[in-house]
Amino acid sequence: MRFTRFSLQAVSDFKQTAAIIPSSKFLVGAMLESLPIADAQYVVELGPGTGVFTRQLLNRMPKDSKLLAFEINQKFTDYLHENFLDPRLEILNVCAGSAGDALNRRKWSRVDVVVVSLGFGLMSNEKTYEIFDALVPFMDSGSMLSLFQYVHQMKYTDGRISRFDVSILLSKYFRHIERKTVWLNLPPAFIFNCRA
Repeated sequence: MRFTRFSLQAVSDFKQTAAIIPSSKFLVGAMLESLPIADAQYVVELGPGTGVFTRQLLNRMPKDSKLLAFEINQKFTDYLHENFLDPRLEILNVCAGSAGDALNRRKWSRVDVVVVSLGFGLMSNEKTYEIFDALVPFMDSGSMLSLFQYVHQMKYTDGRISRFDVSILLSKYFRHIERKTVWLNLPPAFIFNCRA
């Protein structure tokens, strides 16, 4: 059911979902294995979709921790509200660029873990910078961010294709970046683990 819902929504609004099928268990495992989730108190997820990462984050997080998820797609937001009743999880139907304001309103001074499932190759540079500018002030030397991209050296915006390297973008915000490829995902995914 989750696969069908995701695929139908992805086809109808590919620019928002930036994917056609949900992430595989191989991608989820590879993304989360290096993150300090077991000790995290404050976790942020950008673009949870139908909650493939959300479920695993909640499974690994401490009982007194909090997960704030930002999902701009209303149908996915509704799905998450219907299927995730964990009191540690709060789902916001707002764009990821508003993360800073949302964290300030909740009086979060920092975040431990950030998991990102957004297609930066389909976003404008301004929107991409807005997202990182909102989050990075809440990250310190103990914080980690993990994101994946299906295409990381090309950007498609306003009907034009241009060169775009996620590594260069991330190097503006993070000192340490580790990259790996998950071949057992459709399509193969490029993971970037970042420390402030």
